[in-house]
Amino acid sequence: MFIREENKEMSPENFVAYVFERAITDRASDIHFEQLMNVLRVRFRIDGVLHNRWTIPRYEAEQIINTIKVAANLDIANRERPQDGHFELYEVSPTQETPVQRSERSAYDEIAEKFKNIVNKAGPKAKEGGEPEHQQRILDIRISVYPSVNGEVVVARLLNRLDALMTLNQLGMDQESLGKVQSIISKDYGMILITGPVGAGKTTTLYSLMQELRSDVKNIVTLEDPVEFHLEWLRQSELKPERGFDFDSALKSILRQDPDVLMIGEIRDKVAAENAISISLVGRIVGSTIHSNNTVGTIARLIDMNIERAMIAYALTGVISQRLVRRICKTCATAYEPAPNILEYFGFKPGEHKFMKGAGCDDCDHSGYRGRTGIFEVFEFDETLRSLIVQEASMKELEAHLVNAGMKTLRQDAVEKVTKGLTTLEEISRIVS
Repeated sequence: MFIREENKEMSPENFVAYVFERAITDRASDIHFEQLMNVLRVRFRIDGVLHNRWTIPRYEAEQIINTIKVAANLDIANRERPQDGHFELYEVSPTQETPVQRSERSAYDEIAEKFKNIVNKAGPKAKEGGEPEHQQRILDIRISVYPSVNGEVVVARLLNRLDALMTLNQLGMDQESLGKVQSIISKDYGMILITGPVGAGKTTTLYSLMQELRSDVKNIVTLEDPVEFHLEWLRQSELKPERGFDFDSALKSILRQDPDVLMIGEIRDKVAAENAISISLVGRIVGSTIHSNNTVGTIARLIDMNIERAMIAYALTGVISQRLVRRICKTCATAYEPAPNILEYFGFKPGEHKFMKGAGCDDCDHSGYRGRTGIFEVFEFDETLRSLIVQEASMKELEAHLVNAGMKTLRQDAVEKVTKGLTTLEEISRIVS
């Protein structure tokens, strides 16, 4: 059985390796292998948007999907239940292996070897002697297999530590917002929440905060589900609910580990919220993510979880609400005039400002965009906000206070990035209202 692509004949195993190699080259965050009625469709998510890459005859699908399942150590005989797996891509140097090591290498090591050229381009860290570190981990790959009426669908999430771990300065915050964040985390205690929809970059910002807090005199502990980036300087824990190690049991005993800073991957329910807030109130810094629309929405979400208003008011020190927008491709950037209706929607008059967009080129896959940047809404809790929360003020009153206190909204930050030539009005119109 062979698959033809660009005049090459490839086995299913080689095709899988080729897909991953192309995904890395194209800067994809996810790969979708979708079984449709007659074909297997392969799509890449690039800068938040899905792009079609290949359609393969349906009869090729089983071997392709089984190759991925073997790499992730999943059960290839199980086709009716969801499965989650993981593997890592290394630079493999066969000359450094003994015959025994070669015989013990797993299937994903064999796939990883096919990535050698692309891994070299990624620039693996070298030892002091100048040689690349043996089996330097380059990518963490999370695999999700889900049954559909047409057969199994596989989604692979590509996590590149070198690209995804950013400093606060690299996230796209302006100096005003950056200053507020640094003020929030400068305190010795309190809880900071990062909020936004799925895919808004919350985890990246959370890791950036941990890097900012990194210190030899601090004990930083994490509770994650799962651990997305393995970092030597963090004391990381991965939850295993099936073995009794869940948020509830972990948070109840975490203080015995003497943490200065606690990072929680996500606040999902009342139990996790109450325990995290309690830890912040006894003199620890707690950082986490939560799903809500904006800063005020975060307060509303905690109230909906039946968390006491006083605990919300005095535990939280700040909230960061964020989204990701696509950046204009620098290679093909050109001036243009947006449609009158979109100009009016964002408060511009025709001819008032010089707007830029990407015309489309090979560098951006003819999309006009390459890469993404964040838009942010940051507020540091003050005594007035705390009093309003305790006094059961409405969400409208809380929002009015935040705006009057000088908080830049997501919409305002997005429009500023348009005027700076970083993105387009069309892009921000689909992200913020």
